[in-house]
Amino acid sequence: MPRITIDGTVYEFEGRPKLLQFCLDHGIELPHFCYHPALSIPANCRQCLVEVGMPVIDRETGKPKLDENGQPVIQFMPKLQTSCSLDMADGMVVKTHRTSEKVARAQRDNLEFLLINHPLDCPICDQAGKCPLQIQAYKYGPEGSRFEFLKVHKPKRVKLGPRVMLDAERCINCTRCVRFTDEISKSHQLTIIERGVRNYPITPPGVEFDDPYSMNVIDLCPVGALTSIDARFKARPWEMSATPSITITNAKGSNCYYWVRDNLIVEITARANAAVNGYWLPDEDRLDYHRFNENRPDGPEVRRDGRLVRVNWEEAYDRAAELLAGIDGRRILFLGSAYATVEDNYLLKRLAEALAPTRPSTSPTSSPATATAGSAPTTAPPTRRAASDWAFCPSTKRSCGVASKAAKSRQSTCSKTIRSARASSRPRRWPTFPSSCITTTRPTRHWPWPTWRSRPPRWSRPSVPTSTATGMPSACARPKPSAQSTAC
Repeated sequence: MPRITIDGTVYEFEGRPKLLQFCLDHGIELPHFCYHPALSIPANCRQCLVEVGMPVIDRETGKPKLDENGQPVIQFMPKLQTSCSLDMADGMVVKTHRTSEKVARAQRDNLEFLLINHPLDCPICDQAGKCPLQIQAYKYGPEGSRFEFLKVHKPKRVKLGPRVMLDAERCINCTRCVRFTDEISKSHQLTIIERGVRNYPITPPGVEFDDPYSMNVIDLCPVGALTSIDARFKARPWEMSATPSITITNAKGSNCYYWVRDNLIVEITARANAAVNGYWLPDEDRLDYHRFNENRPDGPEVRRDGRLVRVNWEEAYDRAAELLAGIDGRRILFLGSAYATVEDNYLLKRLAEALAPTRPSTSPTSSPATATAGSAPTTAPPTRRAASDWAFCPSTKRSCGVASKAAKSRQSTCSKTIRSARASSRPRRWPTFPSSCITTTRPTRHWPWPTWRSRPPRWSRPSVPTSTATGMPSACARPKPSAQSTAC
């Protein structure tokens, strides 16, 4: 197996991986700005420089030459190499800033160049505290600046679109944002203008940065040049806690982080998961956090002496177990939520199965708006639908309660009763269609656009087949959570 030596340590590898990505995968820190594993490699920040050498091969024998100690003679390249674009080879020897003063000096000088015209906005910048430029300047940068002249001024507080704000003076021209719109979202709504120290990213004339994935450039930006208009100046990173979770706007369940301050969610950012959402998160998922902050419980409460008292979760669990232990399982009503995860609802189902004498089923006469704890259904529980009665919706990537063609003849009266009960308790939000519709379409987003000059039309929601009972899209309908429901 091929081997490579990095700072005196030998590693084995397969294929032809890039040196920077290999180092990151093995916990070897190399400073960089422009590189991203999901984007192309421009190697324009020049911060990931390393010293690289290869064994000297004897032309007569075809084997590496050995020194007096029996070690291969290494011939280093005359110039430093960018590790992000360097393919690894068998026998390669690499020196990073840990073992090479030449590399450390190059990274220090490069950071000094980047900071020459960078404004001193750290006290007011939203990126302060999690800024890669700030962190690397502290770790690898110079002690101070030798620049004693006026800095180059660029546009500030430029509203690129409805969700992204630009501060051009902070930009270090890593081009991550431009490459994202060219390669990932393919909207081509950002480009670099001007030359030299005066260039910065901007939209073409007459174009608004309204890409449905526009807020991903905020996560990509290694400085505070691109910030969120929604979360601007709301909180510092060290004032918030990041909780890994998933989004609830659709059935995809994209991985994300909820940033919380004072028990309120301030923003949602993407969490990398190659099997689900990759590195990206749509703007719809990022901005759908206000539902958690409205009517949000402060924590578990127990009624004592006629009033609610704050307790910890252990006391709440014990009190719930005490109450449930003395009640007939047929008189207990469990309310699930379409905004909860599959795992949460599964555990709720397991709890209902453990307490109730019969398998849990949906009550045709109870709804989240009218059902009360401890009340039993006034009619007999409906029969459960067979697994074949549930169809897989390719538009939402989930199983939904729309009957398949083969099972239309076996639809039970239970489903019709549930539809009528939901329709009477929820206002209609969509035009109605016959309930026999079994196909749905997702909202159409008209992108990418071929050129900058073609003005992108506003994406609109087309006619969606819906259920006559719920007034919602037939395969994508979700009940609106009640005010008593809790959020994660």
